[in-house]
Amino acid sequence: MALAKMQALANFLRDQNLFAAEQFDYWMENGENNYTSKRQGNGLLICRFRYDAVFSIERYSDDADLFLVLLSIWLIENDDNRDDLELDSPKVDVTVLDDTCVDLEITVTFDEPIEIVPDDEGPILFRGKRYSVAPALITDANKVGVGDSQARQTDKPYEFGSD
Repeated sequence: MALAKMQALANFLRDQNLFAAEQFDYWMENGENNYTSKRQGNGLLICRFRYDAVFSIERYSDDADLFLVLLSIWLIENDDNRDDLELDSPKVDVTVLDDTCVDLEITVTFDEPIEIVPDDEGPILFRGKRYSVAPALITDANKVGVGDSQARQTDKPYEFGSD
């Protein structure tokens, strides 16, 4: 869902206790809606929303290396398709205030899918059917049939995990 990654990263950064709540702010800039229509599990991937999430920390005085490592780890664990989507590395702007603190502005580009799923009471009418905005459920296949005739040896069903 749109802006979910920005909110999750903001919560993560706050939870690290590296700065006071009043020192921290974040917002979205440069939003771009890229539409598509692709089957996705039980629904449709209808668009991707790409945006810059800007995180501002005033008077930051904790360990800079620790902050950058935590940011990097969060991205590795929570946004692992950044390379596939060709997203830039986060940009870090530093304004030195004195020998002990700086103002930080970190800009992270995110790209999030927006999916719709069938819903008879949903607010969205698309191609004659009703939908709601929600993540599409994708289930892994554990059986597959090959060919079109049960009489042929190669057309036996395959079950994942069976011997």
